[in-house]
Amino acid sequence: DQFQYILVDEYQDTNPVQAALVTLLAVKHRNILVVGDDAQSIYSFRAADIRNILDFPRQFPEAKTFRLETNYRSPPEILDLANEIISKNQAQFPKTLKAVKAPHRRPRLVSAASAAEQAAFIVETILQLRDEGMKLDEMAVLFRATHHSQALEFELSRRDLPYEYRGGMKFFERSHIKDVLAFLRLAANPADQLAWIRVLSLQEGIGSVMAGRLAERLGQAETLEQAISSPVHELLTDRAQRGWREMRDFLERLNGAKESSASISLVTKSQIYQEYLEAEFPNWQERLEDLEQLAAFAERTPDIAAFLGEVSLFDDYGRARAPGASQDHERVILSTIHQAKGLEWDTVFVMHLTADDFPNRRALLEEGGLEEERRLFYVATTRASRQLFLVHPITSGYDSLAIVQPSPFLEELRSDLLETREIDLPDEELMIRRDAEGNENSRRSYLREVSEM
Repeated sequence: DQFQYILVDEYQDTNPVQAALVTLLAVKHRNILVVGDDAQSIYSFRAADIRNILDFPRQFPEAKTFRLETNYRSPPEILDLANEIISKNQAQFPKTLKAVKAPHRRPRLVSAASAAEQAAFIVETILQLRDEGMKLDEMAVLFRATHHSQALEFELSRRDLPYEYRGGMKFFERSHIKDVLAFLRLAANPADQLAWIRVLSLQEGIGSVMAGRLAERLGQAETLEQAISSPVHELLTDRAQRGWREMRDFLERLNGAKESSASISLVTKSQIYQEYLEAEFPNWQERLEDLEQLAAFAERTPDIAAFLGEVSLFDDYGRARAPGASQDHERVILSTIHQAKGLEWDTVFVMHLTADDFPNRRALLEEGGLEEERRLFYVATTRASRQLFLVHPITSGYDSLAIVQPSPFLEELRSDLLETREIDLPDEELMIRRDAEGNENSRRSYLREVSEM
């Protein structure tokens, strides 16, 4: 009786409890107005349920439905693409967005040879647009998952372009990245006491105080082999003895790894670090994906010391560009698609549109997961108010040459809705194909396949 009229915004984002509460509040007067866009229901991981808005007409048969199809943000070419994307979903209120803006240019689909080429293309285009007068904060790069941004972050830093990261921490600021890099720092310089403290603190039974004492002793060694054999038993409690033995055994294995990528993979796949991740973080699988990207990125710089030098420069750049540390007010926006909902930019790049990554493999295990991933793609494309780039690498890793397929969402689109472009590499770039046993069985240029996609 208390509320005669109930109004609810963003109804597509409500969870079942919220929807039930709203229904109870409106049970007597049945004067209820809900506003929402089922095509932008993308938060099931927060318990949002698209069925709340889809079932509303059934719960309130007397309700009238008003479809708001006029779009004031994007030109018709982008809306034609968005309409095509969402038309593939079954669970929806069918709508056709209509533009107020004049025609501009079709969205561009760009096939890059690798993640590195993808990043280079995006940064080069950003620089070109800036030279033409566009502000950096009018451009955004969107991605499905945080680990997709690593190569782009490095390229932006290399080209001295400031950026703002939304939807998480910058790649090299993430704790699990720092953990693994600490192991590499020990391999390169066993006198690094801060690296010792970080690595030792991962072990059960070794707290920060004990880690500090151990680091002071171990950091006196000239080589990692000497550090491992240092007498430290009198510094350890009975509980810490086991943790130190496990760490010592692993460091002996790490000492045999000579390249940065192999060392990262060794740490990532080790029992001691995987057990730590699984015990400490509910999203440990996502963190492992980050570490896989780090290993792929390290392939370009095999020498451990040289790789750590690159990472150090990256960290220095990040601190110099941190908010409050620089006079630059304009920054390119890097964001997860989830974080970008409700926002808009003049120019939007949607990157890493590969079959392995978008749609997200874990999301496909959930009921309705494929359609929600398609809605997420729809949200990404409708953030652009003037021009849109859809970019995907055709190989996995950073510079690796294993062919990956484009996202099935790209395959669903009519070709006349897009301008296509392929980034070429010199003809001498070759692909090595291997059979199931890992044996090399053919060698040929993979660039010919780009035009066949």
